[in-house]
Amino acid sequence: RNPMSLNYGSLGPLIGMCFIHCFDVTGLNLDEHGNRSPWWSARAADRYVINWKCLKDQLANYLVKEANMT
Repeated sequence: RNPMSLNYGSLGPLIGMCFIHCFDVTGLNLDEHGNRSPWWSARAADRYVINWKCLKDQLANYLVKEANMT
């Protein structure tokens, strides 16, 4: 059984991953009902993808040091 601190500490990355999926390009062409519908202008979609790639690249550069779990 893991200590409670480890259980709670593992929630941060999980919540962060779920949060970042709110902003990925998967939902770019989905309307408020979850149906595929390109509702953004081409200019807005292009700007979104540019900014999303910038965020993705920035997050890819973070290094998480491993902890000694023994």
